[in-house]
Amino acid sequence: MKKSVEAIIKQEWQWFDQVNNIGGRASCQDDGQTFYIMRGSQLSAWSGEMLESYREDIVRAKQQGVNLVEVKYGYMMASTDPEAYARIADRLPARGGKKKAMVEAICLIHVQWLQALSQKYPGLTGRGRLVCTGEDRPGITSFETYLRGELGTYSLKTLQYYKSYIDWLIAQGKNLNAMILTNEIQMVGFASLEEAEKRVMQSRKKS
Repeated sequence: MKKSVEAIIKQEWQWFDQVNNIGGRASCQDDGQTFYIMRGSQLSAWSGEMLESYREDIVRAKQQGVNLVEVKYGYMMASTDPEAYARIADRLPARGGKKKAMVEAICLIHVQWLQALSQKYPGLTGRGRLVCTGEDRPGITSFETYLRGELGTYSLKTLQYYKSYIDWLIAQGKNLNAMILTNEIQMVGFASLEEAEKRVMQSRKKS
């Protein structure tokens, strides 16, 4: 799994570096370490089937000359900048009804997971994006909108593995958002979510 994660991040970073933003190059495009932490923490929480299927998606996209990171940001604009989205929509890969339905089902579960996580760890989750698409504003993209854009770049096969995996996690009483956040804070040196939450709240009191 580690080799698959490394290979995926390597290609995604190349694509991310090539994205042309409307307002010019973003500072995050020069921050490879943060990109690695964010993507690594997510991908490391996936199942082996998901990783291999998504890796196949990436290989296929590269062969077709498609930048999946750029496509992801394009899909997001449907909510964050509808006028700009209308100008590029016909250049983005089409998403069929079955795929859209699966994307929405996965988004719903993730939003519920994040809302539960926010109640338990408000300090940690408060550093991130707003949760729901209804909170989108120009220049501000919610977690739900970002996830919807990313899921839209996955093949139907990858989405099916994804849905099966989260259904299994629910049956086990697990929260994938919590698993990803745990990976993230451990990659920056904390032992647990509780330790990281305590540090964040202490910093807030000092400021």
